[in-house]
This record gives sequence, structure tokens and C-alpha cells, in this order.
Amino acid sequence: MKLKEIHRTSTFAWSPEASLPLLATGTVAGALDESFSNESQLEIWAPDFLDKHEFELGADPARGPKGTVTDTSRFNRLAWGYVDPSRPRGVIAAGLESGELALWDPAKILAGQGSDSLILRNTTHTGPVRGLDFNPIQSSLLASGGVSGEVYIWDLKDPSKPYTPTPGTRSTKLDEITSVAWNQQVQYVLAGSSSTGYTVVWDLRGKREVVALAYGGGAGTLAGQVATGGGLAVGGRRGMSDIAWHPDNATRLVTASEDDSSPIIMVWDLRNARAPEKILTGHDKGVLSLSWCKQDADLLLSCGKDNRALCWNPQTSEIIGELPSHDNWAFQVDWCPRNPDLLATAFFDGTIGIHSIQTTNEPSIAPGREATAKADGSDVFDVPGFAQQSQGKTLSLKQPPKWLRCPVSSSFGFGGKLISVSNLPNAQGKNQSSVVHIRQVTTEQDLVERVNNLQTAIEKDTLQALAEEKSTSTSNEGWKALLSLFNANSRDELVTLLGFSKSEVAARVAEAIEILKLAKTASEEDVVEERAHEPVVSFAEPERQEVSDDEEGAGEKTPSEVSASVNSDAASGLRTDGESTTTVPSLFGDDEGPGTPQLDTGADFFNTVGVAQDGASHTVHVPHTNYGLDSSVAATIGSGPSSVSSEVLKNNSFKIYPADESETDRLVTKALVLGDFESAVSLCLSSERYADAILLAVRGGPELLQRTQKAYFERRTTALPYLRLFQSIVTNDLADIVQNADLQEWQEIFVVLCTFATPEEFPGLAEQLGARLEFQFTVAKNSEDPDIRAKAGAYRKNATLTYLASARLERLVNIWVEELLEEEESLIGGENRSAGSYYSAHAHALQSFIEKVTVFRSATKYNDGQLATAAPGTEAAAVKTYKLANLYDRYFEYADFLATQGLVKEALVFVKLTPSDYKGSNSADLSAQRERILLQLNHVLS
Repeated sequence: MKLKEIHRTSTFAWSPEASLPLLATGTVAGALDESFSNESQLEIWAPDFLDKHEFELGADPARGPKGTVTDTSRFNRLAWGYVDPSRPRGVIAAGLESGELALWDPAKILAGQGSDSLILRNTTHTGPVRGLDFNPIQSSLLASGGVSGEVYIWDLKDPSKPYTPTPGTRSTKLDEITSVAWNQQVQYVLAGSSSTGYTVVWDLRGKREVVALAYGGGAGTLAGQVATGGGLAVGGRRGMSDIAWHPDNATRLVTASEDDSSPIIMVWDLRNARAPEKILTGHDKGVLSLSWCKQDADLLLSCGKDNRALCWNPQTSEIIGELPSHDNWAFQVDWCPRNPDLLATAFFDGTIGIHSIQTTNEPSIAPGREATAKADGSDVFDVPGFAQQSQGKTLSLKQPPKWLRCPVSSSFGFGGKLISVSNLPNAQGKNQSSVVHIRQVTTEQDLVERVNNLQTAIEKDTLQALAEEKSTSTSNEGWKALLSLFNANSRDELVTLLGFSKSEVAARVAEAIEILKLAKTASEEDVVEERAHEPVVSFAEPERQEVSDDEEGAGEKTPSEVSASVNSDAASGLRTDGESTTTVPSLFGDDEGPGTPQLDTGADFFNTVGVAQDGASHTVHVPHTNYGLDSSVAATIGSGPSSVSSEVLKNNSFKIYPADESETDRLVTKALVLGDFESAVSLCLSSERYADAILLAVRGGPELLQRTQKAYFERRTTALPYLRLFQSIVTNDLADIVQNADLQEWQEIFVVLCTFATPEEFPGLAEQLGARLEFQFTVAKNSEDPDIRAKAGAYRKNATLTYLASARLERLVNIWVEELLEEEESLIGGENRSAGSYYSAHAHALQSFIEKVTVFRSATKYNDGQLATAAPGTEAAAVKTYKLANLYDRYFEYADFLATQGLVKEALVFVKLTPSDYKGSNSADLSAQRERILLQLNHVLS
């Protein structure tokens, strides 16, 4: 599109500096404007390309040039170059119609010092100077060409002494020089074109003419084919108007023919200089100017007598764009050297157009330019051939320029695929054929190995071995707890993991018992030394002791004892102290005195009673208590054992109501005799005889025993703390321990659950304990006390253990997600950084999370009920809550990671572990991701 239009009939040159481009214009020779002025001016313009409202320059009332210099001679050619620290804006060189070469300082012209801006004015040339070019490599060298084959090389460091390419001789093939051009790659190679139809190439270092190019018609190529027309007549040569070197290839150049009958552009390769390599045909009349874009060798500009300016691709010989045409010749075209998006064209209709190759706006007509052609001939300058046409046509290239065309492009596809396209030039300078490459890219190779190991363990059911490996290779106790879940007696494993051992406790108890026994033995020995020794067993007849009436009536007697006492008193009356008492044998009717046979027989009985028929010796339990002769107990002496086989023969007798018995004991005894255990228990409890109460309650039934235990625990737990624990165990109220025990002793709480809880109760109780620990973790984490915050990690670790034991995956996932984020931060910001990027760190942490969840599900045979109850497409699914939503989100994230590494099949395994109606907790389109994985897997399998 046209950006600016300068109203001047002038030749021009772009500034070489890197700042905003300036344009120098010089009144062109051989043309008149509407004013018929002979004045010649050198002007410098500074178009404001950011001002879209400013279109025209140089026409009233539009803005004028930034600096102006008036000269006496008109300009054939302008060149702007030689940017040097001493001349930051360079030097403007002009080939004048008078045959002079003039140099100006543009800095002084811009500063308004035009009269002092002239650097040099030389008259070495004998005729008009039409060729000018600065060396692109050695910028102080300037080449100029004039009539009669005059070509001079000027060193602007000392411009007073120019030299010729071939000292002493001139090329016989050249006459009037129309253009000179330096090779863009080799600084000592120069080419010049002439009106004779020849183009000569010089080697300045060798000071010789290398080759002379000329085309008189015949073989040529057009777009890769043999040209059949449009060439010069055989044997005829017309003038070459311009020349341009290939910007990248030192052996290729183009020349333009100004012959109207053969308006062609010839592409030459000096390695075969007999004929042009290609002939570009498209102009209707002679070509006057060429410009090869230095940034893109596929862009070549040309303009000519047909009022057109064309853009070519010299590789394909194709016209790829055309600038808006005018009603007079286009005599110059040139790319901006610093900004190839800009180009300028000069027309003999009095305008210089500045264009951009990027068309962004709709075509528009410049304001004030709607004048139509007049055919009446009233004005010689207003004939139809010179009428202003519409500016509706804009430049639109068929191909993007090189700087806008990616030489290599790539894009990632789903499943870890990298698609790339290469458009790099080959050895011949042509673009390579566009081939699409599809590659499988794996960016996290170490993680892929971990994924494969996990997948192998899943398929071969060896996740327990994986857990063993993790538990030994890491210091994380969580893996040891996970490993314990694979065992049938996992509770015992967890108890051992916490450091508790029954054998160790039993050994310590045995040691304590021995210490207590030793202490008790020493105490008893001290007591024995202070007491009088008494015979244990005595067969001597005890003496009758007088008992007062008060003493005899002190205690109630049994019916047998009352009967014996009455009979004895009635038979013998009151005895004196000197009277003898009845002996034991008299009870059996033996009244003989001592030494009678009966007595000997009785003595012999006691001597033989312990001897069995088989002669074996048996132990005889002899009572040590001296019974009174009136006691009925004596009647049992010599009786056989009880019929109950399990009953052990007691070694003493007793009284149901002893004489020294308290009233409480007597009431307990009476209640016991009557079978009123409840009253006996109540009395024992009231008198703090707790052991007796419990023993009596055992015979009173389960309900009485339960009430007795409760009363006992209520009264004794404050004095004996272990009874609170025992109460919960006996009453099967383990929830009391979980909810009320000090959380600092959580290990003991957990061990109690492992020991006494039923399989049905254990998961819920362990979860309650974990909830307490997790809550304490939250409190500690948010505490302002650093000591309390330091304990937060321990609380969470302990909660993890209890949740593992209770098989509560929904609880574990929330903790493991927090640990995932912490692991990611440690991998990135830790002292020993093991991850190179945030993505890699997150992937490593996510892999650890998935490994733990997978091992847990296998160890506990976890069954996700929400997978079976999925109801896609229902309204209920939209409001449905998922207790494992946090896990499902990680599954999808993990599946996406696997897919990016090319593991689509493995990704599908984890996608299937999510409900089909799950939409995601972060408004993510997970259903589309699920579908994409399925489609990709089908493509891979097919």
C-alpha cells in the first residue's frame, strides 16, 4: 500500500543509517514539471510513517523537505552511503547532467547549513554521470560511470585521486555507462552496464576485465522453460539500462533491457556467461530500473516505460506483485536498505511514491487527486496520456517476504508429537520441498522410566515389591506404612512400626515382679524374727479352756453348736475346774482309760490312715486348729472327700458368723446366704470393698456386673489413671479413648485400637483419631508461635498413618496433594535442586503422588463406588459431589502428562479410574480430554 507521496520529478536515494529512514531527492535531468523551472534542488525528506493522516509531501499546503540545497545542474543519479564515525549521517553523492561528481554532507543540509554542505565537486568525467554506487563492504569506495566507457573508483578518504578498473585502457565494449553496481559478496568485483547492450564485470584486485555479458536473442529460459519469444532480434543489441547483483550469490546478477521491442530482464550466472540463465518477461516496454532486495533474494523490483513497477520472484520467474500504475514512465525503483518493508518508485508524472509491501487498509484515493482526464488538448500537460488515474490498486504479494516467512516452523500435537516444516534454501538457492516431519518427543525420560516401572508393577501385580523398594530407598515412613497394608495382620505391623512390642513389655513386667518378690520376702523375714514360733500340727489333746457366759454368748451359734451345748450341759451339769473333761474317743463310745486296747487301736488308726492298700504313701491334711469338743466340725474328721472332683480339700474350717465379725460383714454374709447379691454388692461398694463387690457381682448376673463395674470405675479412675483406659476397654467404649485421650499420646491410642477394636469398628475409630491429628496440624500450621509451627509436620505425618490404617482414601488424597505441592517447591527451590524446570518438578511430584495412591488401592483392595454409579447426561450429575474429586483432577492431570510423553495407552488407564460423568472441579473440559485420549488411542492401535 502507498504510505506517502512526494510531489517531485526527481531521482532519489534512501539513507543508509539505522534510524528512521530519510529520502534524498534531486531534480532529474531530461524532464520538466508544470512550472517549466530549470532550477535544480537536492532535498532531504523525513516522512512520518506513524502519521496516517499525512499522505502528500511537497505540495501546498503539505509539509516540505527537512533540508534543501540548490544546484546549477540537474541530477542523473543519487547515492547515499559511507556512514563513518566522522560522518554519522554519511555522504550524498550525485552524478550530474553536467558531467560533474558532487558530494554533500547530509548532516549540514538537515541542520540548515546547505551552503556549507558541499564536500567535493569534481569534473573528471567528460560527460553526464549516470552510474553511481557505494561499495557495501568497503563503504568508502564509490564507483561512478559516464560517457565513453568512463568508470572511476573514488576513495572518499582521499577523493582527489580516482582510478579506473583497468588502468591505461578502457573496455572496447562499453560506450555510455548507464549503471554501475558492486558485488554484494566480493568487495573488489564491479559490474557496469552500457547503452551498447554489454555488461562488463571487472576484477579490481587483478585490474582486469573478467567477462562481458551480452544477449542478442536465442536460447533463454522463462520460468524454467525455453523462451520462445520476447528476446532481442538475432544479432541486435539494445542498451542495458540497469544492473543488480544477487544479494547472497556472488556469481549471479540481473540486467535490464531498455529496448521497447524486447523489454526483458536477464538473470545471469557468471559460471556460464554465454547466455542468460533466465529471461523474465512481463513489461510491455523497456525496463529502466532494477532493485534486488538485500534481505530476500526472492524479491526483485523493476520499472519501465510502460508506467508499471513489478515485483518478481527471480527463482521462479514469476511476477508476484505489482504497484499501482501511473500515466508516465517509472524511471527508478529502490528498496529501503534498512527497512525492506518500504520501497520507493519515481515517475515522470511528478511523483515519488513510498510503499509498504504489507497491505493493511482498504484502497483509497488520495485527497485532491480526483481530477479526470481532459481530452480537449487545451493544456499540453493535460493530455489523456498524462491524466492522473485512480490510486485504487495496491501492492499485494503472492508470497510472504523472507523476514515474514518462517524458515522453520513447528507445533506440538497431542500425544507428544512434534510437527515441523523446513523451508531452508538448498545448495542451489531454492527452497527445499516442504516436507512435514512428525516426531515423537520425550522431554522427561527419567519420569517415563518411573511410569513404565509403575505400569509393569500394575500389570504383573508386583506393587508390593515396588512399595518395598520405595520403603528402603527413601526415609519416608509413609511408604513403610503402605507396605504394612499388604500383610494380613497389618495392625500388628503398624504397632511394630510405632515401636511397641508385647515381648518387650512382658520382659519388663517379669523383671518388675521379681523385684517385688524380693522386696516382699525381705519384709516377711523381718516379721518372722519378731514373732513367737508356734507348732503347725499338734496331735496332743488340747486343754479345755474356761469360757465365760458372756464370751460364749458373744456370737451367735449355729444350730448344731447350740444342740451340742444343750446336751452337754444337761448330761453333766456345771463342772468345776478340777473335774475332768470328755476326751475325743468318748465321742465314739470309748470310755476306757488310757492304755486300753481301744486306745491303741485308735492310735494305730492314725498311724495307718495315710497308707493305701497298694502301700503307696499319701499326704494327709491335718487341721492345725484346735476345735472344741463341742464343735460339729469334729464330726467331719475322717470323712471322705467331696463328690465334686474339682473341689480341693480345704486345710481349715471356718465360722459363717465369726465372733469378731463386723456388722457390715454380718449383713453381707446374710445377703449372701439369701442369694441377694445386689444388696451385698451395694453394701460392699458403700464400704469401698470394690474387689468384693465385683466378685459378688459376677454371681449376680451380667447386668449387675456391668453396673458394678461402672460404679467402680466412676469412683476409682481418678485415683488410678489406668482404670479410665481399662473402663473403655471393658465397656467396649473405645470412642471415649479416641475423642478424649491426650493427643500427645496418640501412639498409645492407636495401639489400643489395633489391639481391642473389632474389624468393623477399627476403620471409623482410626479415622476419628486421624481427624483430630489433622485438625491439630491445621492449628499448628497457622500458629504464630514458631515452636508450635515446627510440630505441624509431625501431626500431619501421624494423621497420614491413621488414615492409611483406616483405608480412607478420600482423607489421604487431601494430605498427599499438599505434600505434592511441597515436594514440587523443594525440587525447585531446595539446596539440592533435582529438577531443571517448574514443569519437571511438578511432574516428579505428581508421579510420587500417583505411585502412593496406586499402591494404596492395591494393598487395601479399594473399591470406588462412584465409578459404578456414574450417570452421564443426567441433571443429577451436574450437581453431584465427589468425595475423591481432588484425586480425579490429579488423574486427568497425570493422564495429560503421560499423553505429552507419548504414553497414550497408559494415560487411558488412569482416565478410566474417574467417573464418566465427572466434569472437573476447576471448570476444565475434562470430557473433551477424555474423548481426545480415546481417539488418539484408537489411532495408535489402528
